[in-house]
Amino acid sequence: MAARFKAKPWLQGLSVTPFLKFTDYILGERVSQLKIPTAQGGDQNSGFRPPWTTVLAYEFRLRKEAFRLVNEEGSTLADALAKVCKDTELKEVYFTTPLALASAEGGIRKYFKGGGKDPRKGLKGLTPGKGDGKGDGKDRKGRDTGGSGFGGKTPGMFAGFTLLTHTPDGRQICYAFNSARGCKGNCGRVHVCRVKGCGKQHGVHQHPGEDRVGLLEALSSYSSGLRLLEFDLSCDRDHDSLHAGPWAQIQELLREGRWLLYCTLPASTFSRSRHHRPGPPPLRSHEHPYGFPWLRQSFAQQVHLDNDFIFQAVASAHVCFDFGSFFVFDHPERLGVAHDQVLPASPWEWAEVLDLIPRGAVTFALYQCHYGALTSKPTRFLSNLPNWRAAVPHFPGLPSLDDDGRYRGPLPPRCGHKHADLLRSQPSGWQSGNLARFTPELCAFVARAALAVAPQEKGAQHSPPATADKPPAAKNLSSPPSESAFPCNAAGVSSGMVTGEAASTADPESFASSLLKSGVELTRNHLLELYKLLPREKPPRLLCAYWKQVLPSHTFTTITLLEDVQTPLRRDGRNGSTHNAILAVSDFEQGGLWLEDEHGDETRLLDGQGLRGKVHQITKDPFVFEARDRYHCTEPWKGHRLVMVAFAVPGYEKLESSDLALVRDLGFALGSESQLEGKAVAFRPELCCNRGNPINVMWAGDESPFTDGFGLCSPSRRLAAAMHKLVKSFVLRVLPNVERTAMELVLGRFTSSPFAERDMTQLRQQWVGLLGDSGGHDLLVVPERQPFYLPALARTAELLGDPDWEVITQGEDNFCTGVPLGCEEVLPQVPQVFDFKHKSRTLDESEFDWDRTNYKSAHEFEGPLLEKFREEEQLGRMFPTTMGALKEQFGAERIRIASLGAIGKPDGTARPIHDGTHGVQVNNAIRIESQQAVPGPAELSFVVDEPIRRGEVPFCISADVSAAHRLSKVRRRDWPYLACRVDDTSPTVWVNT
Repeated sequence: MAARFKAKPWLQGLSVTPFLKFTDYILGERVSQLKIPTAQGGDQNSGFRPPWTTVLAYEFRLRKEAFRLVNEEGSTLADALAKVCKDTELKEVYFTTPLALASAEGGIRKYFKGGGKDPRKGLKGLTPGKGDGKGDGKDRKGRDTGGSGFGGKTPGMFAGFTLLTHTPDGRQICYAFNSARGCKGNCGRVHVCRVKGCGKQHGVHQHPGEDRVGLLEALSSYSSGLRLLEFDLSCDRDHDSLHAGPWAQIQELLREGRWLLYCTLPASTFSRSRHHRPGPPPLRSHEHPYGFPWLRQSFAQQVHLDNDFIFQAVASAHVCFDFGSFFVFDHPERLGVAHDQVLPASPWEWAEVLDLIPRGAVTFALYQCHYGALTSKPTRFLSNLPNWRAAVPHFPGLPSLDDDGRYRGPLPPRCGHKHADLLRSQPSGWQSGNLARFTPELCAFVARAALAVAPQEKGAQHSPPATADKPPAAKNLSSPPSESAFPCNAAGVSSGMVTGEAASTADPESFASSLLKSGVELTRNHLLELYKLLPREKPPRLLCAYWKQVLPSHTFTTITLLEDVQTPLRRDGRNGSTHNAILAVSDFEQGGLWLEDEHGDETRLLDGQGLRGKVHQITKDPFVFEARDRYHCTEPWKGHRLVMVAFAVPGYEKLESSDLALVRDLGFALGSESQLEGKAVAFRPELCCNRGNPINVMWAGDESPFTDGFGLCSPSRRLAAAMHKLVKSFVLRVLPNVERTAMELVLGRFTSSPFAERDMTQLRQQWVGLLGDSGGHDLLVVPERQPFYLPALARTAELLGDPDWEVITQGEDNFCTGVPLGCEEVLPQVPQVFDFKHKSRTLDESEFDWDRTNYKSAHEFEGPLLEKFREEEQLGRMFPTTMGALKEQFGAERIRIASLGAIGKPDGTARPIHDGTHGVQVNNAIRIESQQAVPGPAELSFVVDEPIRRGEVPFCISADVSAAHRLSKVRRRDWPYLACRVDDTSPTVWVNT
């Protein structure tokens, strides 16, 4: 990289050594193999290994900080990597502290001698387990050893609650009333809830779960303007989907628009715990997703109840799409085959649920333990919330299973924590560790996304749970269209409606000043009030209108007002490809902009070295400059300096069309709708014989189609059976030991092909025999200056259904005769091979000069460069000529003599650098409409992981084609664009072909 991008300062001095030191640090004894002395001191170390997730998180943070140093402080990459490894604050915050917390929570796996098992395991009275005691949480003699609840027998659904036996005044509480079977009423005990602090006249089994309470509290904590309408199914099961009233009311609200439906799809009849023995029987499976047809009436009623609930929820979601409302569904992730080798049913395989995705819903999975849950609780969400659609959180994509039904993703195999078993028997039935309960952290995660579409208003109200005996208050169901409703269902509980009042119109400065002077304790409500007073839509419209007035052609996505800000020497490495524009809003003296310029006479120090540049005065007229690639800083000024900067961030073109329309409506100049718009042609896989969807790969939580670098039509997901059989049999026949030959190839022991030329000739003849009628052409012909059998390759591609096979041998311009550069005409999109190229990198603008002189580095290596060009001439890739002959052959107007640079090699030779950008502007004129895609880390991870999943050993060899970019022939008429000189004083001109 340092050799290729020599002009990049941050790559100077870069070699493989800094990367090796960085990996040694991460994988060595300071991080991954960390050893901590025990209390005994000496050489004894506590036997644990830091969690791999913690190591990866720390390593990611180091890389992120390193590139921050590169972008913002001008460090080289080598120095930045060394600096972050020595940063004690980073290690304390992102490694040492998480490691200590994981250790305290028991998240670190311990290793013991003797097979790696805990030596305490099996000792009486120490470790709870089957046969070790009378009950959960007790030793063999029945003594409580710290188990939760009452003697270890508290039902899991009440975990987290304190259950009372007596009222505060000493009266006994009826246990029967607090159970599902109920009390006849003649017990003489008090009929109130056993949950501490409740005391209401409902059973403990009807007490609202913490999941609902936590979600309501989270919503309220983010906004004071909430009124919440609850449909509490745990209080009255009759108030369910079998009664159309609640769903009709909910859908009526959703039709008003800008409302949000939160719903947890029922999990009881889908539970994986039904596939464990002993335990409740399964009621459905993958083969019978809507329930077994042979179920007895009571079980069939449960299945029908859950099915109808999901159908009603899906119907409500479609109403959300039709009327501009929003929805969120959650349900346990589909995890593949269960303990009994049966594939359980899941709503995530229902066509009714999946049909919501093409309409604009997104789905992702997460581990709830990442939000503080005591167990992993893999959970999937489905929603059309704008925040989640814009940036899908966690692990996006639908659940994927292999041929045997085993779970493959998108969740990783392990959450990174150590958890107890979820499945345990309860007096009221088999529970799964109370799976539906949300932690406060997860409630906050959902609430933040939900409240992004809710107005922030005053007057919070919370309506009581609605039941069959007590329907929702009429005033709540007749809310005006400006309100936002949250009919939520979590763990059998539905809740919520959000309303409020308009914000005050006071001045934000006066409001903040009065609060600061009053000395009162600040609250979140004060922040909300201040937020309501801040500018909204009109000020950005005004600023955008002004920029379009003074600089109509400028593209910008961001406007910044800088008041008395002195920008240090820096480059804006995170800007888009367009330039910055700056103008003065106030009047001030001096305060110009110093900008890097090799011809400038003003010097500024960067890392102790002088950097040349010029000072440009900032006036009311916009000044456009390269902020991303050139260093710049603010000069001292006198007076009040207020300037305005307009620039573009990268990647804005990837926004959803609706979001782009909103940004354009505000007035931001995103460039023209693009003269390229409308030219893009969609890929049609059926035209190139591909079957099925592309393989999906995951990386950093993002899912994308597999890219192998051979275009959209690549046959990498299917097999050319006849050719595969031919090549495989050839290799097995010719090589006596395939494994040994492969290892020798990896070790670089071959200086020539391991296959004899006679064998290769025979193989080529057999290959051509598979290709059928050649139309009288010899397919085994190597065109001039080509190392490939292009006719045979073209015929093979044609038979495989390659939509672009003709470019190899057919037409006026092809790989046999030469291809165009693209500087005289646009190279059109090949839709069956490439996506449309919507954006091209902006190259440096320079003054046109068709005859350029060489750079200093070329002058130092004139001898090696001449020798290199002679070698290229022997290969037919270059030829020497004179300027007169060149003009006579091609005309003077098309000749471009580019500047040469050179990079010396250890053996005394030199690598030529042909500058087709500056002066000659050849690269600037090239227009290509096809977007080349190349494999990345996601593809590399996939090709390594996939064999492992199949029980195979991955074996990969990386190879490089020497001078690959020189193997493509350029058509003759474009040759004059590729001319250069070795010696500026010589009449000899060298032309690339």
